[in-house]
Amino acid sequence: MTGADASRQAADAAAQLGRQLSAIGLVNPLPSLAVAAVGYLVAFIAAVFALLSAGIGVAIVGGGEATGDLGQEVLGAEEAFTGIGALIRLPFQVVALGTFGSYGLDAMIPFAGEVSMSLRFLPFLVTAALVVTCLLGGSFVRRRQPASRLLGVAVNSVLGGLVLALVVLVAARIAAQPIPTGGIGDFSVHAAGPDAFFGAWLLGSASLLLGQLRGAPRPAWWPVVADLSAGARLMAVHALALMVVVGIWIWLAHAVTSIADGEIGAVFAPLFAVPLLLGHLLAYATGLSALSSGSAGISGSVVDLVGGGAATEWFTVFDLEWYVWLPTLLLSLAVVVGVSVLWNHARSIVPGSVAALLISWTALPVVFFVGGIIALVLAHVGISVQASTVGDGRAALSLAPWTPVLFGIAGAVVEVSSRFLAPILAPFVPAAMLSWFRRPAASAATAPSGPVPVPEAEPPAPGQYGIMPGDAGPAADPAIPASAAPHQRAAVPVAAPVPAPAAVARPLSAKARRRVLAGGIAVGTLAVLAVAATIAIGVVSSMFFSPGKQVEAYLGAVQDGDYGQAVSISPPNVSHGQRVLLSDQIGAATEGGISGYTIDSVETEGEIATVTATLEQDGVRSEQVFVLERTGRSFLLFPHWELEDVQLAEVYTYLPMDGSRVIEVNGVSVDLQDVPTEIDEEGFEMARLPVLPGRYTVTYPNDSPYLDQMPIEFSISAGGDPVEPAYAFPSYEVNAEGEKAVSAQVVADLDECAQQEVTEPDGCPFSTYVYGADSGTWSITTYPEVTLTNMGEGYFYAESEYGSGEAVFTYQYEQWDGTTTEETRTTSFSISASVVFAADGSIAIDYM
Repeated sequence: MTGADASRQAADAAAQLGRQLSAIGLVNPLPSLAVAAVGYLVAFIAAVFALLSAGIGVAIVGGGEATGDLGQEVLGAEEAFTGIGALIRLPFQVVALGTFGSYGLDAMIPFAGEVSMSLRFLPFLVTAALVVTCLLGGSFVRRRQPASRLLGVAVNSVLGGLVLALVVLVAARIAAQPIPTGGIGDFSVHAAGPDAFFGAWLLGSASLLLGQLRGAPRPAWWPVVADLSAGARLMAVHALALMVVVGIWIWLAHAVTSIADGEIGAVFAPLFAVPLLLGHLLAYATGLSALSSGSAGISGSVVDLVGGGAATEWFTVFDLEWYVWLPTLLLSLAVVVGVSVLWNHARSIVPGSVAALLISWTALPVVFFVGGIIALVLAHVGISVQASTVGDGRAALSLAPWTPVLFGIAGAVVEVSSRFLAPILAPFVPAAMLSWFRRPAASAATAPSGPVPVPEAEPPAPGQYGIMPGDAGPAADPAIPASAAPHQRAAVPVAAPVPAPAAVARPLSAKARRRVLAGGIAVGTLAVLAVAATIAIGVVSSMFFSPGKQVEAYLGAVQDGDYGQAVSISPPNVSHGQRVLLSDQIGAATEGGISGYTIDSVETEGEIATVTATLEQDGVRSEQVFVLERTGRSFLLFPHWELEDVQLAEVYTYLPMDGSRVIEVNGVSVDLQDVPTEIDEEGFEMARLPVLPGRYTVTYPNDSPYLDQMPIEFSISAGGDPVEPAYAFPSYEVNAEGEKAVSAQVVADLDECAQQEVTEPDGCPFSTYVYGADSGTWSITTYPEVTLTNMGEGYFYAESEYGSGEAVFTYQYEQWDGTTTEETRTTSFSISASVVFAADGSIAIDYM
């Protein structure tokens, strides 16, 4: 056998194999594999677009510096983790996330054991790009291979999905992001895993299969279940319309607030995040509009280990501002009415079929219920950590598990509205606005009215899911005349679908057109007024009712000395009796307070706002942070922000020694009668009084002619440490008359002591000891000179030089023979005593 004969024999064998495979419906799979490759490419482009758009949004709000040198400044790697390298690798991982993968790592880390961390997040734009490309590509393959049968379509779709899954898996693994670990191991994060592989296989296979089956002839029973397919289309229209109108409204409200706060960059940043967060926007816009709830929670042993404990925070549409949630619900209702009119258009039901009637009522609730399950998948963002030594931890953001039930209820509402409300509204809607939506079932105008051919009796025609062109068909049916057409089908009587009662769109009369025009103008005017009112409310709120304005009102009151107003804005957490230094009289008499202020930033998170301000006092600038809580509304429209207790400095104020309860602060009489007091460690009575920034002079009452009162002066700094208190206490100095009076009192006290005829006079600074004698007389020969020292708080210490005083004790001494002699003993002494000046002018000296 020559080489040419062998080649012809091999070609004939290949042709024979091709005919055999074609006979069972298998065709060339290369077009399907090419579509799978194109699908991955389109998904990759969508991932790049979503990431670039999100990066621009981050840069707009000032995050460029945080993301510019990701590798070098965060992880310190120069080659393995540069910002450019991360950006190149990341789209491959995003595509894997779009096929239900999870982004994370599995590693063995010292002291932590086996550690697994993952992020699960579905970038819906990437998933949609992949699915739509495979659907359209499947239709293209169908036109290129019209003779393929169902088996060949299924096999090629599975092969295409398998190739797509392999590409997703391998690309994500090759583009894994390495993490430098300083020698403890080689770690990398990626989204390659079984979940991404099987997810890509399922998405690719199903999309290719559906794409190739789109042009297939419908079976005879299709009109009975056609509402299920149309319901899926309507659900998609409803979700997209709701996302668009609600998203635009929320963005407008956000834009007005951002402009009012001067954050122009924040106006457009959310728009750039839409491509990456499209699925979440779709899920939460529809879920919250259906009155479902969202949740953000953390749980697991790792959370317990760090002392936090599991927690779940729920939120609903009503947690938004009223001017956001109220229009959201109204727009949701309008979308429901709109899609119900669309659903009512060209409705057709197979007459006499109980199944068709039942499906016509239940199609939307069932399809919307399934849509709720899809929304749960789209809304979920999960982070999980698991370590063999410490346990696991989870954090998740998701919709409530009862969301599908609420979606099903929404579908039932649309169905009921389409049957009872839509017929009333349909005559006012031009037919051109409804004609784009068509059910797969034939309309009544085109449906056959007689016997319907049965597809099973038809031999497959070339170009359909039957035999290949040129193949012999099945044996002729003897019941069919030979003169019949080659593909004549046997016919059985089947009732054709007939339209359900629906309003017929007729041309509007001139009067009706005028009414519709007037109604449109009225609705448009109301819409413009609503938008204008919302903008006006937002502007007024930012100008007069924002957290920053509340802080400005407080600081302005403090600056103007209107302490009463300041206290009403931020009541201190003390009793009313302790607010005696926060009165308008004290404010008017206080100097050296804050002379200016600026609001630096306002950060709002939920019901809590944090305002940072710079205060100026005596040319010195200091920063102070204020916390506010939204507690309700003012005038039913505007948010009411309540300034939380501002931490004020305290003055430890000691009470007057004379028992009175009145002092003077900056020349203003202050009654301490109702002020709660306490006893300090040394036994003195004092009160803790909060005080605002400024210079203070405290004077205590003084009725003694021997004392001069010494004012206590101190300053309270703005933005200073409120924990460190100031002190105010009685402070006096003895005047010249007081010194003379004390000296005279000492002389008088010594003379009185000399009257005691004992060796140790009681309460006196001198004494002696004489053997055999315990009585006698004293005389002071030298009086000591005393000096006074101010001990503070109204107390003084009197002292003399050591031994500067002299006293003589004269006594009778009995000799051994019974005779007595007069003896004297001289002793020196010093003065050491505490001195208190009473208000009545008396002086109390306590000798030590």
